[in-house]
Amino acid sequence: MRRRPGGSPGAFESLGVGLAVTGAGAAAVLCTDVGRDRMRSGPNLEATARLAAKIAPCAVIASGGMARLEDIRERKPYGAAAKNALDMFIMLGNADALLSAVKFDSLGLVPVIAQDRATGVVRMLAWANAQALRATVENGLATFWSRSRNELWEKGKTSGNSMRVVDLRLDCDGDAVLYIVEANGPSCHTNATSCFFRSVTPGGLAADDGPAPIAAKV
Repeated sequence: MRRRPGGSPGAFESLGVGLAVTGAGAAAVLCTDVGRDRMRSGPNLEATARLAAKIAPCAVIASGGMARLEDIRERKPYGAAAKNALDMFIMLGNADALLSAVKFDSLGLVPVIAQDRATGVVRMLAWANAQALRATVENGLATFWSRSRNELWEKGKTSGNSMRVVDLRLDCDGDAVLYIVEANGPSCHTNATSCFFRSVTPGGLAADDGPAPIAAKV
């Protein structure tokens, strides 16, 4: 669905098509403002929100004009339906290439370290199977395998403390994976920022909120 260049916000030339596909059971509609496409001025979220109001409950994905990380994050003022295409779907790389190189253990698992992109702090260590790694690569959200619940586990899906993976790396031996993440909220179930919140001191173990952030390079 496209908006005519120069048209007023919400003046969609294909609104009838949007209504038709919604009636046919479409789960989402991609809305591209061709006047902003490749202009790096940000997506037309106002127009997207107007369309979303007309064809609710069908989700409307804003597309065109992406320039900043804020363009990906910004959606709350426009309602849950006015999502950004990159926010909904980010593919980090070739999942098949990753899975062919990973050395899983006898249970089909590999340890995964999650490191905060902004601070350098190690947020947590968990385990992933092939399904979890593929999900992480394909949707950009940190996904693991819960050994206690024996199920796939998308970090933050229930707690809200999600992790968006911005880089995914495999170590030299292929038996450990690193997620570089943008973390939303604390990562530990104890509500500590890092699961590594216990420091070994001469007097024993001392609890804090986790390792100190790594100093930024001058």
